[in-house]
Amino acid sequence: MKYLPFTIGGTVKEFIVMIETHFRRSQASTLFAIIDKTRPLLDAYPDIRPAGQVAGLLGFVNASARNLSFEIGPVIILQDFQGTFVSSNAIGLVLKYALDPPSQGGLAYRRVVWCADPRNERSVAAAEKVGFKKEGVLNWNWVLPESKEGKEVNAERLAFEAEIGRGRHHGRDSVVQSVCWDDWIGGVREVVEERMKRK
Repeated sequence: MKYLPFTIGGTVKEFIVMIETHFRRSQASTLFAIIDKTRPLLDAYPDIRPAGQVAGLLGFVNASARNLSFEIGPVIILQDFQGTFVSSNAIGLVLKYALDPPSQGGLAYRRVVWCADPRNERSVAAAEKVGFKKEGVLNWNWVLPESKEGKEVNAERLAFEAEIGRGRHHGRDSVVQSVCWDDWIGGVREVVEERMKRK
């Protein structure tokens, strides 16, 4: 959560507001629950009946049917499921859905993007493990909420920047990684299949 460019909040109400503003209202974004079907449902949640335990969230943002591309994000894996097969399987399923042809249940998109805070080495590594290739770094890609740490505006320029409207809040760069259709058919699909065999 530390590296997300937006805040989720600590209450159910704040979480619902985040989903509403960042995903449900957007035609270019969607959010999925990640369910670990190998773990039995917890009795602590009698009103929720998924086919297993909720292991995290995974979303699509900046989706473009015209350009046949989208960005994966956010990917949030709950602590009890980190270091397991959950992340690689969830990401693998999304890549297959995006890049496989319709005859295999896919969308036949051309490009899937992964952006991460450069300080979030685990996120960058997770993408690399399933075949994403680094394209570069987008500098000052996000203006962060006041509560988030990030790149500081130079103290000497701070007053000037605030005065002209660039603001006082920290910023964030983004490492850009991608899997494109030619990478997919050129061997990345096999890498993903192998990663998804993990138990």
